[in-house]
Amino acid sequence: MSRILPYKKPTLDYSLWKEIKGNSMTISEEEIEYIELRDTTGSNKSEFWNGKGRRKTQDNSQMVIDFMGLNNKLGRNWATIKRLEGPNLLEKIEKKIRTYPGGDLLADRGIDDTWLEIDWGLLGRVIGAALANEGARQGFWKQKGNDSKMSNNFWNNLKDKTNSGIITADAWDDEVVLHIQYGLDAEAEITRGGGHGPTLPVYSSNLEGKLIYWINPLVNRHRKMMVDIYGSKDPEKVDEYARYHGKLTFDLIEMAIITLNKGNYSEFILMIHGLCAHHIMRTSLMQQKIGMHLVTNLAIRDMTRDVGALPVPDIAQDLKTGFSFGRILSILHKSKIIEWYTVDANIVHDAISELKSR
Repeated sequence: MSRILPYKKPTLDYSLWKEIKGNSMTISEEEIEYIELRDTTGSNKSEFWNGKGRRKTQDNSQMVIDFMGLNNKLGRNWATIKRLEGPNLLEKIEKKIRTYPGGDLLADRGIDDTWLEIDWGLLGRVIGAALANEGARQGFWKQKGNDSKMSNNFWNNLKDKTNSGIITADAWDDEVVLHIQYGLDAEAEITRGGGHGPTLPVYSSNLEGKLIYWINPLVNRHRKMMVDIYGSKDPEKVDEYARYHGKLTFDLIEMAIITLNKGNYSEFILMIHGLCAHHIMRTSLMQQKIGMHLVTNLAIRDMTRDVGALPVPDIAQDLKTGFSFGRILSILHKSKIIEWYTVDANIVHDAISELKSR
């Protein structure tokens, strides 16, 4: 038995979590260390993620089944905030944006309800790229995840061709051609991501009859925040930026969650939009699988069906990623992006049997 929920009854996820939530426990650091050390194979082949459950630790033979859910501050809590604070929050967002260099151009486009929406698909890709990079830094796998690096190189090259954030059409075309040679078609990537205005990396406008491009001010703000975080680290304890940008991304997401918890809602959503706008490489299959598919799955079920947590064995089987899923969970949990629980395997199996009999 490789799964917890039957293939033909995936909607039992809500009922199952409701039945067993009272018996769940937040995973311990000892368990995480136990899994990190031993879970070294692909998600659908690992002995840790099967329907029978896994051993709790090396010294504890109790069988448990893992469950994971999106940090509810990011899901249901943010949905409630949008509903209660909507118009007032939009006003605060516009005021903040107009204080940024180039912010008036952005604010004049209009601050509508899309500014309150998290682009979960794009945020998932950002998280996927950061996972690949951070896992490689920690020695979990060899794939380094060059998606974030490509985005950073693109912005580094572009900054010398801008004047107050504005780029001529010729300069933009030259930059696009240059990066196509390195596997990044910036024009195509931006077109694909054009449905969500706040996270669009570059905008185009007509200025005195001439086509110009201008960088989303949230991108420059995000880059400054990343540099500030990197500069605050102990030089003897950090790697070069190319190897460290995954960790910086998770640090920034954790900062955004802390900001949200403190009630500074406009700052939180602008930090998330800036993080997404900066990520110009948006089509990598790798980051879609371990980032977008995973994060959007958790977010949609949490916000539309109030499913607080899903069985990890089912997610691991569906993703079929070659990365160690236990190590992915470890990074996401330490970064406060997910909540990770364990439940006694017998309790889970009894609950499933009861639900099937109804």
